[in-house]
Amino acid sequence: MPLRLEQLYTELAAAEQNGKYRRVLKTSDKKLAKKFGEEAIELVIEAARDKPRKLVKETADTLFYLTALLQAKKVPLEDVFEELEKRIESHADKT
Repeated sequence: MPLRLEQLYTELAAAEQNGKYRRVLKTSDKKLAKKFGEEAIELVIEAARDKPRKLVKETADTLFYLTALLQAKKVPLEDVFEELEKRIESHADKT
């Protein structure tokens, strides 16, 4: 899944000539972090509403900007998934 998400990010950004996703590739880390935060807030707002389609759209935006931010910081998404797996294993060991 991590590699697929990174691949989708790259394909989406490359597919546009001058669209918002293409511009993200040239955005500073600080601006990416701010945009990710904005999208996360929008996701929280939609989660409180009863509109599943809007929630899906906001989740896609949030994942896109999270992936962009991680790539800008040179943090492979695989590292995030490995951390989650460690936490799951650690929790399983305690039960």
